[in-house]
Amino acid sequence: MTITWAGISAYLSVFYTMLFFRRRSERDVLSFAFIAFSLFIHSIGTVLLYRARTLDEGTTAECVALTGVGLGVGLLVDFVDHTCGIPNGIWRKSAYAYSVIGVLGSIAGLLTERDGDLAARSWGFASAPDFPMRELSVFGWILAALAFVFVGHVCVTLIRFVPTSRQARAVLVCAVFACVAGINDFLLLAAHLRTWPLVPHAGFLVGGIMSASLIDRFVRSRDELQVKTSELVASYDRVKQASEELQHKQQLASVGELSAVIAHEVRNPLAIIKNATSNLRRQQLRHSDRDVLLGILDEESDRLNRLVNELLTFASPVVPRGRSIRVSVMISHAIELARKARAQEAERIMFDVDLSGSPESIACDPDLLQQALVNITENALQAMPDGGKFSVRASQTTLRDRPAVALLFSDTGEGMELDVRAKATDPFFTTRPTGTGLGLAIVERIMRAHHGELAIQSVRGQGTTVTLTVPTDRESVLPGLVTDAEFIPSRS
Repeated sequence: MTITWAGISAYLSVFYTMLFFRRRSERDVLSFAFIAFSLFIHSIGTVLLYRARTLDEGTTAECVALTGVGLGVGLLVDFVDHTCGIPNGIWRKSAYAYSVIGVLGSIAGLLTERDGDLAARSWGFASAPDFPMRELSVFGWILAALAFVFVGHVCVTLIRFVPTSRQARAVLVCAVFACVAGINDFLLLAAHLRTWPLVPHAGFLVGGIMSASLIDRFVRSRDELQVKTSELVASYDRVKQASEELQHKQQLASVGELSAVIAHEVRNPLAIIKNATSNLRRQQLRHSDRDVLLGILDEESDRLNRLVNELLTFASPVVPRGRSIRVSVMISHAIELARKARAQEAERIMFDVDLSGSPESIACDPDLLQQALVNITENALQAMPDGGKFSVRASQTTLRDRPAVALLFSDTGEGMELDVRAKATDPFFTTRPTGTGLGLAIVERIMRAHHGELAIQSVRGQGTTVTLTVPTDRESVLPGLVTDAEFIPSRS
C-alpha cells in the first residue's frame, strides 16, 4: 500500500507542477507540488525500510525518509503563507533554511548515530514490524524538535484565517493529520516505539484534502468568472444600446445641421435665380441686361452644383482604388482645377510650386487625392482675397516606418485663430458667409482612407500651412498602372 501512496504522490507532484507552469499565477500550487514530491520521497524511504534486512539498509532507508520530512516541513510553511497571503517573512526564510539543512544533514548521514547499534523496540505493538535502524543523533533530535515548532506555527497561522477562508480550514485539517502521524513516526525513531509508519498514509489524506481545496478554489474562481462575464456581457449590451442611441441622436443632429446648411446655402441662390428669371420675363429688356442675368443664372447654378457635389462627396464611403501616378501631374491638375473654380481670386495670387524633393510617382487613388488637393488649394485662394503667394513643396519622409511623401501647401492669407484651427476639420464648420464647411472634413477622410495624416499650422495674420503626409506604397493598392495621358480629373 505504501508503494501506492508513493505513486499517487508522484502523480500529484507532476500534475500540479504542470498546472503551475500553465497558469503561472498561484505560487501555492507549486508549493503543493513540491510537498507531494516530499511525500513521495518519504514514502519511498518507508518502502525501503519495510524491505530492509540489515542495519545499513535500514539506516539508508531512514535517511531517505527523513529527507522527505525535512523537505516537506519547509514547504508546508511556504504553502500556508502563500495560501493565507502572508508576505515573505522570518518564518518562511527560517523554514527554507531548515529544509536545506535537514536535506543536507540527512544525505550526509548526520541524523543518526554512525556507529550505533540496532535500536531496541521495548514497547508498542507486538505485531508491528521490527525495523533495523540506528538511534537518532543529537543533530537529528534538534531537527525533529524544530519540525514540530514549524508545524505548530502553521497551525496557529491557519487558525487565524479559519473564519474567513475555506482553504485555510482544509489545510488545518491536513496539518492536524500530519502532526498526529509525525508524532507516531517520531516515537518510532526516537523512543523505540514498535508501530507502523503513518506519515505515508497521512500523506495520502493530506494530498487528497489539499487537492480538493485547490480544485474547489479553481471551481469557485470559474464560477466567479462566469458571473463577472455575465455582468460584463450585460454591461456591454447596455453600453452598445447607449452607443446606438447616441449614434442615432448624433445622426439626427447631423441631419438637422445638414438641413440648416442646405437651407442656408440653397436659399440665396434660389432667390437670386428666381429674381433673375422674373427679370428675364420682362418684355422690354436690353441684350446687355439679358446677358448679365444669364451669367447670374450660370454662376448660381454652378454654386448649387458645387454644394451638391460636396455633400455627395462627404456622404459617400471613401474606398481608395490604388494606382500609380506622377506627383507633379496630379498637383498640376489640382491647381488648375482650383484656379478655374476660383478664377477671380486666382488672378491676384502668385503660385510657387517646387516638387524637386518629391518621389516621381506614388501609389494612391489619384481621383480622391486630387479632390483633397483641390479643396486645400481653394481654401488657400479664398484666404487671400487681396492677393498673396501660394507655395507648394514636396519632400520624402516616413510615416509609421513606411516611406511617404509630405506635401506642404502654404498661403500668406489671413490665417486662423487657435480655436478656429482646432475646429477646422469639423464637418459643417466654416467662418465664411458662404460655404458648407466640408472642405477640410473631406480632406481628412481621404487621408484616413490612404493611411496618411493631415496637419494644419496657422497663425492669425501670418497665413496657413497644410501638410499632407501620404504613404508612397499603400498596402491596399490594386494592381494596374495609369499613365499621365490616361489620368482623368475628378472635377471639371
